[in-house]
Amino acid sequence: MSTYNAILIKLGLTYKEGMSAEELYNATSISWKLSETRLKSGDYKCYCAVYRNKIKEVYEITGYEKDLHPEKNGRFILKGKAADDSIRSKLLGLNVGEIHTSSGNPIKYTSIEKLVDLSEHAGEYENITEEHLFNDDLFLSEALQEKIVRLLKYKKNIILQGPPGVGKTYLAKKLIQKWFSAASHQFLQVQFHQTYSYEDFIEGYRPDEDGQFKLQKGLFREFAEKALDDLDNDYFVLIDEINRGNLSKIFGELFMLIEHDKRGEKLQLAYSKDKFTVPSNIYFIGTMNTADRSLTNLDFALRRRFSFIYVEPAFEEEGLTKFSNYLELNGINLGTIDRLVRNVKHVNELIKSDYRLGKGFEIGHAYFTNLNNSTDEQEWYENIIEFELVPLIEEYYFGDHMKCTELREVLMRE
Repeated sequence: MSTYNAILIKLGLTYKEGMSAEELYNATSISWKLSETRLKSGDYKCYCAVYRNKIKEVYEITGYEKDLHPEKNGRFILKGKAADDSIRSKLLGLNVGEIHTSSGNPIKYTSIEKLVDLSEHAGEYENITEEHLFNDDLFLSEALQEKIVRLLKYKKNIILQGPPGVGKTYLAKKLIQKWFSAASHQFLQVQFHQTYSYEDFIEGYRPDEDGQFKLQKGLFREFAEKALDDLDNDYFVLIDEINRGNLSKIFGELFMLIEHDKRGEKLQLAYSKDKFTVPSNIYFIGTMNTADRSLTNLDFALRRRFSFIYVEPAFEEEGLTKFSNYLELNGINLGTIDRLVRNVKHVNELIKSDYRLGKGFEIGHAYFTNLNNSTDEQEWYENIIEFELVPLIEEYYFGDHMKCTELREVLMRE
């Protein structure tokens, strides 16, 4: 038997509580991006419908066909029937969160033997709670996460941009932890601002403890030298609010050295005259708030060196599924979740369609992710609206009292 003879298919919005057996079969068998080579081998015997990391049904593969829709190139529709009860009884309800976590989501290839073994040893994992497995606070689709990681590996420099409250900085940290398993010494976080300079970042003259000015290395130069001595591991520089600083002043001659195809080349630094290089194992991740009107646009020289990824509020598709699951698993009832999503989506539509604002001013989901001290759901929700979102809207629509009142009323709707 092949090492891999089973396919796990993670369902998001295609799954509905209480759906019939036929509806579940159709939701699981619809067009997926599957490996034709694997299917042609004939080794794959079953596929499983997985929702919130639990197997909901197991099907025996009886065939497959290409999806002929022009926009579904490379996708296949599976054909099957309910698997034999000897397999179904062991796998139904099985928690596969430990298997279905890496690249390839929503499709994961595994083996029937591994699933059966996991079922037989389920008692050994009693300490792994449902919350631990499902409490996914990266509210991005697995496909987009993979795309961000591929861009980072290729370009070396990316910027996560988006409206306030989409968790750009948190997202950057979690992506690094999830996809690269970086330790704390492999990570440098800085925040740019109007007075941040080359002397802070690269090198410059600073007073020492005796009050004498002495040439000192900046944060990035020290970090880069550490990375240069450890080329087998990846190092990451996270720059909060990257567009708040005078980037030409901060980067200096590094403007050339940070390019992905210039890594390893050397330039002479302005103060020390030392030869300096940015090694290939350093990755830059910047964050940028698209709603901050006090900032000037990034110049073209910097834009050419970075790939820009727009982070959407998690109120659509797989992001919404993950966000809703997160709230539910943290004790928020479905009625409150529905109210939150419905009202914020309505406000975001009004903001996007307003010529004075637009897409970059939407309200993000991260305003609703601090659940540590929530005791009363109604109070929790209304406090966020009254003391966080209403002030934000008043800043957006400064002087337009009627518009502010309108949006507040939408957010407070039952």
